[in-house]
Amino acid sequence: MSLDTSLIDEVKVFRYNIPVSYGNFTGGVVDSTTRNPESVFWGELNYRTTRDEWTDFHIDRELREGFENSNGQTYQPEFEKHDGGFIVNLPLNNRLSLLTAYQINYSEIPLQH
Repeated sequence: MSLDTSLIDEVKVFRYNIPVSYGNFTGGVVDSTTRNPESVFWGELNYRTTRDEWTDFHIDRELREGFENSNGQTYQPEFEKHDGGFIVNLPLNNRLSLLTAYQINYSEIPLQH
């Protein structure tokens, strides 16, 4: 699960001297503030894709057979990737607005067994 970057208003990263408001621990903190809905209607729609048919592979001769007959996702000559979604800001009345988003990422990598 992830937060779409178009919904983020501000990001603070603390590596050292973590403020006490984040608790008593050692480590780091990534504090993200989501954006607020606005009083005007707007929206965005996005989609992108790629696949092996659109790609030229430049493989060393010594690695070519292992690449073309791969049984793992690291070296895979066949793939298809899709990424799409939307975000909508909908004012409902003078004091209430709705900001919603949906994003999906899908990959297909057929493995030989």
